[in-house]
Amino acid sequence: MQSFWQNLRYGARMLFKNPGSALIAALLLAFSTSVIASFGSAPLVVSKSLAQSQDKSSSPSQQPIDYSSIIAKLKEQIPPLLKQHNIPGLAIALVDGEKLVWAEGFGYTDLGNTERVSADTLFSLQSISKTYTATGFMLAVDKGWLKLDEPLRKYLPKFTVKSRFGTGEADRITFRHLLSHWSGLPHEAPCGNNYDESPCPFADHIKSISDTWLMFPVGERWSYSNLGIDLAGYALELRARKPFARFMQDELFRPLGMTSSTFILKEAMNQPSFAKGHTTDHTLPVVPIPMIPSGGMYSTVRDMAKFISFHLAGGKVNGKQVIRAGSLKVMYAPQFALPGQRGGYGLGIASEPWRGGTLLNHNGGGYGYATSQKWIPEYQIGVVALTNANQGGNVAPEMANRVLQLMIEAKYGSAPATPAFKMTDRPAITLEAESLRRLQGSYKNRGGMVVFKLEEGSLYYATDRSRKNKCLNLAT
Repeated sequence: MQSFWQNLRYGARMLFKNPGSALIAALLLAFSTSVIASFGSAPLVVSKSLAQSQDKSSSPSQQPIDYSSIIAKLKEQIPPLLKQHNIPGLAIALVDGEKLVWAEGFGYTDLGNTERVSADTLFSLQSISKTYTATGFMLAVDKGWLKLDEPLRKYLPKFTVKSRFGTGEADRITFRHLLSHWSGLPHEAPCGNNYDESPCPFADHIKSISDTWLMFPVGERWSYSNLGIDLAGYALELRARKPFARFMQDELFRPLGMTSSTFILKEAMNQPSFAKGHTTDHTLPVVPIPMIPSGGMYSTVRDMAKFISFHLAGGKVNGKQVIRAGSLKVMYAPQFALPGQRGGYGLGIASEPWRGGTLLNHNGGGYGYATSQKWIPEYQIGVVALTNANQGGNVAPEMANRVLQLMIEAKYGSAPATPAFKMTDRPAITLEAESLRRLQGSYKNRGGMVVFKLEEGSLYYATDRSRKNKCLNLAT
């Protein structure tokens, strides 16, 4: 889906140019607010500048930080939470700088209740894989193997994509476009996608992308796409002259000591503990995920804690610089940002001003898993939470947010409130009831079903996550 800011800019532009397009703009704005927290989406942007976030990393209490009350509370609350949401298992890890504060598993790896989840149980990370792929890509950039603003076709000269916007669009796609979801590519490919479990080797998946159509000209707007990350990963494979999974093992996992992590399903299955995916009351079959760079990684919370510490240390492991700190800053920065934009999607990761710091994060979901990984550089803390159930979509990210807040309070005494989101300073436009009535109906998008209904002159929408919400006013 598009980011909130892109929907806002597009809707406002259409209203200004053509009042008849107000219906489309209203729909885009409502959709952006109703599904912004869904799988893989970029976070809302708020009015506090990233540059104004105070760096807390140099001013914590000199006393050892006591997180025991937080851990005790989690141990008490997680089991009933799993039961409430019908989630078989969950693993969680808390990180403070280079220290693993706590890591533990709860529940079971499948519905048989025979093997308990531990901190060393492997889960499918789903879209959190994108953050690792982008980090691997930036390692290659540091080596001089690739450049962010180089065209994809320099490495895939035969790549094509269908387009109604002219014949040269494929030539314009750069790695920066691909890793930040600005390429115009759709979310899925004909071969290897979230809706078809037919076997599809990675090379065939990449080849089938040429049978898709660009949704809009390259670089015009943001739209979440597995295909962009997959193409970047495939180009990395070609440049490294080794399989993508092996490059990630050699250049990222091994230097960080992530001994259990892999992009290869067979390797994951051979680990002592593997959590199977679930939906409602069913254990799903374990199948290869063809979107390997964008969603095919397997890991444990213990390994992922090492990755968070690596980022909190500015790309260092045990004092050794593995990746340039400047490369990580490029990765975190919202790409193609609008004037005044305070957060958004960078390269394989989302950023958001939060509690006086910068929340860097990615969620994942699909194939029976729901996952979340978050850290805040200014506070030098991070959390990862993994579940093996689709229906636990909001449990992991909401838990991570709550734990981060409690960690800030334990470390610094208080957690500043995040300033309220301010959409725009421009005047609102009120649409006539007849125009709003034309929007009534049920709409389906990747985030779920949205139902629009006109009541007392105002348009409301309901989703599977919220019963009734008033649509936002539109700005010129």
